[in-house]
Amino acid sequence: MYKNLVGSLAAALLAVGAVVAPAQAATVPFFDNFDAGVPGGDPINQVPTNWTVTDGSVDWIPDNSFGGLRCYGNTGGCVDLDGTTGNAGIISRGTFSLVAGQQYLLTAYVSGNQRNSGADSLTFGFLNGTTQIATSTVASIVASQPYTLISLLFTPSSNVEASIFFEALGGDNIGPILDNVSLTAVPLPAAAWLLLAGLGGLGLVGRRRKAA
Repeated sequence: MYKNLVGSLAAALLAVGAVVAPAQAATVPFFDNFDAGVPGGDPINQVPTNWTVTDGSVDWIPDNSFGGLRCYGNTGGCVDLDGTTGNAGIISRGTFSLVAGQQYLLTAYVSGNQRNSGADSLTFGFLNGTTQIATSTVASIVASQPYTLISLLFTPSSNVEASIFFEALGGDNIGPILDNVSLTAVPLPAAAWLLLAGLGGLGLVGRRRKAA
């Protein structure tokens, strides 16, 4: 009986270990505060370094420029998500290899437009190619709203190559401002480690009883 118990516990440990291993290997540490700016020239309608903009335009902004527009922390650079073409673009970055079953956290800081225009809305999340596979929408970002942390949790059901994206929903050339984008893999919950420890302890008890 104890042999079967130990065997079952070992199988359970292996199964949990199979979950733990890819979770630990799937860490995706990504952060961009847009301080690298743009390749050069006038920042108006310029794509921030290493990002892609489609279906419109965005403006990279140096802090305290264009009449006092401020980035997060009053330093570096940031992005006006509604460029100066009357058509807000989709700004994206990737590709990231996301692992099935691993939870990923996408965060950013967003302020309302700082030129006392109307309220804005924002959609952000994950793309597979051009297909949105996980999104969240922040509505009614009022003018001059202080920088606020926005976030989205995503757990892919299968391995996927994905990019992250942000899109202002509007086209008046005055949009919400984006800064400090981060993508991380959520660590394995502490409860899972407790489960591993408990299973290991039961297996040890089974071995001792068999020896006795």
